[in-house]
Amino acid sequence: DDIQDEAIMRNGFPVTNSVYGLHYSINAANYLQFIACEKFFNLHPMAVKIVIEQFMEYYKGQGMDLYWKEKFICPKEEDYNILAVRKSGWLNIMVVKLMKLFSTYEEDVLSLASTFGLYRQIHDDYCNLRHDEDTNENSYCDDLTEGKMSFLVIHALRKNPDDKKIINILKQRSKNIEIKRYCVKILESYGSFKYAKDVLDELEEKMRTEIDRLGGNPPFVKLLDDFRNKMLKTHI
Repeated sequence: DDIQDEAIMRNGFPVTNSVYGLHYSINAANYLQFIACEKFFNLHPMAVKIVIEQFMEYYKGQGMDLYWKEKFICPKEEDYNILAVRKSGWLNIMVVKLMKLFSTYEEDVLSLASTFGLYRQIHDDYCNLRHDEDTNENSYCDDLTEGKMSFLVIHALRKNPDDKKIINILKQRSKNIEIKRYCVKILESYGSFKYAKDVLDELEEKMRTEIDRLGGNPPFVKLLDDFRNKMLKTHI
């Protein structure tokens, strides 16, 4: 993902390929995938099928992301939601399906896993276009440098189809902070930050309600609290 996105930082650290190089990083990533598959095969006969299916979902989501970004195509929000669940929900869904192999629990929690995946992707998009005390010159709004069709960008372009400034800034793949700040101001003026925040609040409430219905889960609730607190610490 970092290699394809030409990312510089990941969670506050330089991306692996910037430290160890492309060849080692690609080889190590592929090797780790096969190690995981081997362990899953020993876990349960159906486990590998589930893992491969979810890996395929992730790669399909990544393909959508790359295609929109490289072709400068603004998708519909519904298509973005599909991408988000594929890219950020595949692991949650995989874990749930694997646990079901060893459980008699009948409640459907896949919808919760999917909602959390969508929430995470929009949350990442939202926070990436803002900054906090950990933001530096390299990580500031790097989604704009990548030319990414993020949730906020899609909202702005869909609401203002005649505006060419945002799409042209994305085409530049600019690392210039002032250019990126200008783009952020445009997004703010179009109400894209507010819209994303409203959607995140709605998804969070939906998840908390579902968690309560399922009997509660303090670690999950704390995780949602952490996501909310991180979002509240950011600013434009």
